[in-house]
Amino acid sequence: MNYLIEELVKDNLITKSNVRDFILKNPKRQVRIGALLSQNYIEKSQFYQYILQKLRVGDLSFDSIDALSKEDVNSVELYEFIAQNLNIEYIDLQNIEIDSSLLDKIPTSILLKNRIVITEEDDIYIHVVFADPFDMAAQDAVSRFFPNKIIKKALSSFESINEKLMQIETYESLKIYIQDIKEDLKSTSHNDEDESPAVLKLIELILKSSILARASDIHIEVSEK
Repeated sequence: MNYLIEELVKDNLITKSNVRDFILKNPKRQVRIGALLSQNYIEKSQFYQYILQKLRVGDLSFDSIDALSKEDVNSVELYEFIAQNLNIEYIDLQNIEIDSSLLDKIPTSILLKNRIVITEEDDIYIHVVFADPFDMAAQDAVSRFFPNKIIKKALSSFESINEKLMQIETYESLKIYIQDIKEDLKSTSHNDEDESPAVLKLIELILKSSILARASDIHIEVSEK
């Protein structure tokens, strides 16, 4: 048995005889939590509540939810259950466009350190997606940069937040390199055959980002500006 199933046995969510019964009935299947859930050896809502309680007391971290997908557990459904019980929204960040003006109001290093993504700001609220909504240090960090706003929390998967933070980090690097290129163009003669160091950094960044994003093609469009 894996560690989490052993914990479920210890905490009486399932018995060893249940596990043995599953193995006898499914000799060719691995003993995974998802299979135990689908065959009603573990009651789903009870298991979800168990995970939520483990998160509350710090026995589990939120990145372990993503790992549960390897146990054939529907991690999105589990995230939605947790968000509903915490009275916050679950957000899929994949299709969310980040307002670049928000990135000027809080350092990217703060976002990376606290695993947070700021998605929206209005007159009353600052909307923040947390990898860990119980992380008070992350909430305090947001409050320092938006002292007059109420934090409206949302939850997303660790993987989704990491991908969005990578995009934000890439965007910030692009801004710096583009500014460096402009400065290089001002100071370098047109006859100078040496490549601008900033251009080389920009190309390296594009290639690195494409590799991380597993892009099959890289398209670079030339702007007249």
